[in-house]
Formats: sequence, structure tokens, C-alpha cells
Amino acid sequence: ENKNKTPPRHGSPSNNEKKSEMALTCSVPDAGEEITAIRHRLSQLPPLAPAWCEAELIDENRQSLYRDTVNLLRRIEMSVKKEVIQPSRKHGREVSHILGQILLVLQDTAPSDSESQVVFRTCCRVLTLLRTWNLDLQAQHYDSAITAAARASMWKEASELFWMQIDPDAMGYTPMDVSCRNPVGLYAVVRYAQSTGGSTAEEVM
Repeated sequence: ENKNKTPPRHGSPSNNEKKSEMALTCSVPDAGEEITAIRHRLSQLPPLAPAWCEAELIDENRQSLYRDTVNLLRRIEMSVKKEVIQPSRKHGREVSHILGQILLVLQDTAPSDSESQVVFRTCCRVLTLLRTWNLDLQAQHYDSAITAAARASMWKEASELFWMQIDPDAMGYTPMDVSCRNPVGLYAVVRYAQSTGGSTAEEVM
């Protein structure tokens, strides 16, 4: 028996644990490169029809992109928890940009054809992170979440997000251009009004 063998240190992570932890985290440059690569892959696919059109089948390529994007989001969250990434301090601008890119991917992907509502919930999770980390919530962030909700025919949720943008009591943005750049929000308001039997004109005005 080797009496000089060093006993294990309780409470100290092993090399394997350290490697496992590193695999669950990422640096800001790594996250930026990864989301850029994901968006490039998405750009190689035929564009989806506008969100107000009949839902399209989500192929394996878009499902794979969704999984990769959600995995990146999880690693960013873990990195913030481990203080590898500090969004409320020195990494705010970069993290805000990366989360915005993540939302752009999410709105055009899904885990499967029958799980489009999951995408909207993931988008809402990103919006919550932006608020929690004291990062600016921009109109384009809401646009992506509204688009995801519309693709899932979640008209109530989409219209609520639209009104949130222009409600000063809900951290909204006013005035806001919705007529040309992204009319999905107004369309969601109309569809929700129709589904509830309300006056479409009153809802929009």
C-alpha cells in the first residue's frame, strides 16, 4: 500500500467535472461565432412564407437548427450563472446582439411540425432574459416573438405582445412603425378580434 498517496480533496472539482462544466458554458466570442454559423445555415434554406400564411411543414434542417439554437441558449444561461459571461457589466452589447440573432433563428424554426407553440415559449424566455439582465428590449426582439406566435396561430399572445410595445406602462416603444416593415402584429390583433367576436376596427384603432 502506498502510504504517500495524496488523499482526494473533498469539495474540489475533478478534471472530468471541470471539462463537463466547460462543455456547458461558452465565451462571448464563441457564442457569437456559433450563432453566426447557425444563421448562415438558415440562410441556405428556402425562406418560409409570411407568418399569416398557412403553416408550412418544418423539415429536418430547421428542426436541427432549432435544437442547436436552444442548446446555445442554454450554454449562454449557464455561462452567465458561472460568470463566464457578464451581460449586466462588460458584455451587455454583445449579449444583446447574440440574443437578438437567436430570436431571428427561432422565428423560422421549430422542434417539429406539431410543436410550434414551443418556439413562442422559447422566444418569451429570451425576452425574459433580456429584461433580467437589464438589456434593452428592442422592437425587433418583439417582432421575432410575435412572428413565432403567429406561426403557431397564437393570436391572443401575439396581439398582447404587439400592444406591449406601444403601451408606455409596459415598457413599450412609441411611436412605432408597423405598417410596412412588419405588419404581423396588426394582423394578429385583427385575427384575435375576429376569434373573440370583437370589432376589428375598434381593436386596431
